[in-house]
Amino acid sequence: MILTVQRPQPPATAAVLPAGWTVKGTGNQVDTGTTINEYRGDPPQLTEPCNQMRVSGLVFSQGYKVSGAMNEVYDGEHMVSSRGPGSHSGGAGRQGCRIPLVESARDSQVAAEGAPMPRTTPPRPVDIASVFPELAPLARQAVRLHPRAGRPSVHDSSVGGPLLWPVDEPWPACAEEHHNWQPPVSLGDVRRKRALLEAAWLRPREPHENLLDPGQRAYLDELRAGHPAHTGPNALLPVAQLYLRDVPQLAGPEGADLLQVLWCPLDHDNALPAARLVWRNTASVGTLLTDPPEPADVEHYGSYVPEPCVLHPEVVTEYPAPHELPRELADRLYGWGEKQEEDQEEGPGGAYYQYELSVAPGWKVGGWGPWSFRDPSPMHCASCNAPYKPLFTIDSGEWDGGSGSWIPLEDREEPSGPVGLRRPADPPMVQIGRSYSMQIYICPTSFDHPHLEVMQ
Repeated sequence: MILTVQRPQPPATAAVLPAGWTVKGTGNQVDTGTTINEYRGDPPQLTEPCNQMRVSGLVFSQGYKVSGAMNEVYDGEHMVSSRGPGSHSGGAGRQGCRIPLVESARDSQVAAEGAPMPRTTPPRPVDIASVFPELAPLARQAVRLHPRAGRPSVHDSSVGGPLLWPVDEPWPACAEEHHNWQPPVSLGDVRRKRALLEAAWLRPREPHENLLDPGQRAYLDELRAGHPAHTGPNALLPVAQLYLRDVPQLAGPEGADLLQVLWCPLDHDNALPAARLVWRNTASVGTLLTDPPEPADVEHYGSYVPEPCVLHPEVVTEYPAPHELPRELADRLYGWGEKQEEDQEEGPGGAYYQYELSVAPGWKVGGWGPWSFRDPSPMHCASCNAPYKPLFTIDSGEWDGGSGSWIPLEDREEPSGPVGLRRPADPPMVQIGRSYSMQIYICPTSFDHPHLEVMQ
């Protein structure tokens, strides 16, 4: 929801924001679009009070008028995200403004703490290379990206954030055939659906009270209905932006210091979105594109629409999944895992190595492939026949019930407040297949050769 600020004539009761904080609007019929800055002198004059607004633990109890889209509240440096149980865009005027706003516990750390919290993978439960020395030469470094909800800028590494894109460079679009198993929806429909459900999950409810009232349920059905597929090219959607300075061991073509990943957010022949890789030298970027085209169609459930996330890159050591090991070694690891379960009377048994000691889950750069439901197959560049190497993994979650030891130390405490729609293990809200992952492989001989996308 947008926090709408108006300057009354004559002024009403003043509500003073902390020094340097800013409230922004968008300028629609409900929202005047006024920007209030504490440093301009007089305290901001705000009207139409709601009950209260909480941002990172600070409470303001007067002066805020609410309209019906995402808010933008800044503490002078970072955006602080607040959520409210209002309605979809444009609906707040019908529902009234006296609605308490409650911050989602996982939304923002910026107001009090400043810099984002790092993420630290716990040491592996066992130094598996000391138990099986033949694994030691197979160790690879991977960079876990740990995407977390935030408001990245074009100058940040991000998932689902804006891209540093020259205004004079055409925005890419997809002209391939799309497989729409259900009617596609618009990007706006996905965002409005998520905002509606986020607000519903965050608001207090009485026992046995429905999550949505009848009007909200009808609106949700409308958002989910979809539309006939468009026939023209579909604009690509930003997926990730990785500055090489932020991601150790990520290397690109000579002179490049930025990797941008976009995709067409629809299913294609391989049941995956079609990705585009752009390597860029940021020094050559002049005037920026500030309003990029949006896709006309996205997948019915919004599975390929990443929510904006900031990154917390961390280098970890990986070993191959059992699928890529010699059969004899894989069998010994399986038997060893079963023995560990017998000794400890708990655990994943023969899958112990696969789930807890080999390949890190989650969004990452490099490392080994997360083979699981399918076996590896020969993967060679179509241009030169060189074996592909892993570049980038897009995952449906950073941990689950079978990979608990990979949960970062900073994420092990239960949230102190409501979590909302975005699961702690999946801030980007991307779903590949049935909670699988998508890995992008590149040719080691040339960045100009085609890449490969695999569901694993």
